[in-house]
Amino acid sequence: MKGLFFCLLVMSISGTSFAEEAKPVENTGKFHGNLVEKGTKIPVAGANLFLEPGGYTASTDEQGNFSIENIFPGTYRFIIVAISYKKIEDLSIVIKSGIELSQTYYLEPEKTGGFETVVEEARKAPDPGRQTLDREEIKKIPGTGGDPILAVQALPGVTPAPAGNGYFYARGSGPFDNVVFLDRVPVFLPLHFTGLDSTINPDLIQTLDFFAGGFEARFGDAMGAVIDMTSRNGRQDRFGAKINTSPVQMEGRVEGPVGKDSTLYLSGRKGLLEYYIPSSDEGTFIPVFNDYQAKFNHHFSDQNEISFLVFGSYDGFSFKSKKPNPRDPLLDNFNSAVSFHDQGITLKSILTPRLSSILTLFHDNNATHFNIGAIRSVDVDSDQLRLKEDLTYDLGKQYFAFGVEGGHANLAVDLFIPVPCPPSDPNCTFSNSIPKTAHLSEKAEGGDFYLADTLHLTPVFDLTLGGRLDYFGPTEARDLSPRISALYKFRKNQRIKASYGHYFEWPDRNGEFIEGYGTPGIGSSRSTHYVVGYEQDLNGGVDLDFQVYYKTMDFLFVPSAQPGMNFDNSGIGYAAGAEIFLRHKLTDRFFGWISYSYLQGRLKDDRQDWRISEYERPHTLTLVGSYQMNERWNMGGRWRYISGTPYTPLVDSSFNTATNQYDLVFGPVNSARLDATHQLDLRVEYKKVYNTWMMTYYLEIWNLYNHLNPAGVSYETNSQNKLVQKVQTLYEMIPFIGLMAEF
Repeated sequence: MKGLFFCLLVMSISGTSFAEEAKPVENTGKFHGNLVEKGTKIPVAGANLFLEPGGYTASTDEQGNFSIENIFPGTYRFIIVAISYKKIEDLSIVIKSGIELSQTYYLEPEKTGGFETVVEEARKAPDPGRQTLDREEIKKIPGTGGDPILAVQALPGVTPAPAGNGYFYARGSGPFDNVVFLDRVPVFLPLHFTGLDSTINPDLIQTLDFFAGGFEARFGDAMGAVIDMTSRNGRQDRFGAKINTSPVQMEGRVEGPVGKDSTLYLSGRKGLLEYYIPSSDEGTFIPVFNDYQAKFNHHFSDQNEISFLVFGSYDGFSFKSKKPNPRDPLLDNFNSAVSFHDQGITLKSILTPRLSSILTLFHDNNATHFNIGAIRSVDVDSDQLRLKEDLTYDLGKQYFAFGVEGGHANLAVDLFIPVPCPPSDPNCTFSNSIPKTAHLSEKAEGGDFYLADTLHLTPVFDLTLGGRLDYFGPTEARDLSPRISALYKFRKNQRIKASYGHYFEWPDRNGEFIEGYGTPGIGSSRSTHYVVGYEQDLNGGVDLDFQVYYKTMDFLFVPSAQPGMNFDNSGIGYAAGAEIFLRHKLTDRFFGWISYSYLQGRLKDDRQDWRISEYERPHTLTLVGSYQMNERWNMGGRWRYISGTPYTPLVDSSFNTATNQYDLVFGPVNSARLDATHQLDLRVEYKKVYNTWMMTYYLEIWNLYNHLNPAGVSYETNSQNKLVQKVQTLYEMIPFIGLMAEF
């Protein structure tokens, strides 16, 4: 054995000596170059290269570079073999004496245009209400235009608002009971006014976690749902660009490395509807919107990284009616402008192998201005600065999560507008309501902290005990929210989950706490969630998720029936339902799901007894599928059925000459329901890959079979000069054709 080691040592020394003494052979040539992925120009590392005849070989380095020296002149066959790329073996090169040949080769992936494989991070705590969408799924869901917020509407427990503006209801809660985060920064306005796009470029989103209810203690100030999005970093290999244009908007993106350990991402979008949207018989509607995003990321080490995120949006629109509104004439003309600008700095640190920290400092400036008619107006400006810290400590069988957040806001309010009409009073209109006046300029403080302890009690049972305390300075509210969740794995592929918790919401959505308009000192609204679910991993990458829930709502903000009060907390309600979610996981060729939701919702306030909730849609069925047919073609579809919107029927009307208004007689509140809505959305995509760039052509058709979906009721006069209700419908079939170039 010692002799063998000695021989190997001698051979190694001899080989080293020969290598050091080797010199370029005279009358030979050199061949060097670079291998990159076709279309993306990503370097191909570890590829094996062969020149035949002669037995010359080489491999590419991390940058895709290769070099072969001392090649005798002649014609050779060049062969390239790389894992996950198509083999190249029909190249012919000519080597000349004393000449260096340099060439770049573009390798085509074996599956161009397929979906990326997603490896989900292991969850440290049971989270019964969570559904996760990857960016590949978000981009391909038909009927959404690749938008993350619209993609959520295809998930169980979610019903889109009937106005077609992109807002949604979650398990019987209203659209303003939901909150949206991007990298821990709250998004002031998630959707543009058109409802066709969110204010965050989908290209920036890496993952989206959606919680329909029963969510963990780290989220607060929400009684409905939570959308928690994370952004991706810019490219690390090289600078790239993207240009995307459609009839709705145009966008541009630039990203790439800045130094060795830093990346930069820049994007912006501009709406195009303002330039060509036609006026209708109802009136002229002109929407204007744009948004921007920027992110800088730097890795100090494997344990520390910092990111700077900047994003903002502007929305403006005006409407001028061609037909007088016989019931609510002040709504004939209005205009609005809403903007926000956010900046966030996040430091992620692994302090020890068990202790991790995420520290975020963010600033938000938002402004809302609109005018209705000639004398109703709202001007609200808010500027806030907040700091939040989250710590996690992993002990193996126990997992702690702790977070604290605090900050202040400067608020300026100037408004002359009536309190919103309560749904329980159908005779109330914007025009016949007495406007309120409010002038406010003050500082407001707020903060919260939470603690959660996940106990892995047995190999099959996890229990999380947690809670949070929220403080809202303007009303001095202190809201304590206990949260409990559990997960029991009674078989390898089957799990039972459950959660319980209190969820509070501050009175700042519609200015309920503002003196003169709202009621100073009004309390927070509260909801209690009870959720039980069953999960099973089926064969072939298919998951089954079944959940039932019941949630109570009390201390709801409602326009007050009490003299001298504009709002109070007299509203109560409940929502109960069940959801089935059968999902085929994302693979290289297909993903899709079937989702069914059942809901019953009721509300009550001081004005009226129990009524059907305006957010109740008893049945929602959604089918989604996307298939990668080959390297270039992708096709997908979505079909959705939703029970009709409840409304209050008009029984009789007569014109009152003394008041110059109509006297109306209504039936019971929300006792009638519009017809169900249903539509089929289709998306077809063709991708052409060139050596240094890619072009994608796409066609998306919403409401393919042109079904006129009812959205609500309006009022018009008939031949007998009576006021009657007319069913309003949403858009007919809408085709979107777009081009996207990526460099």
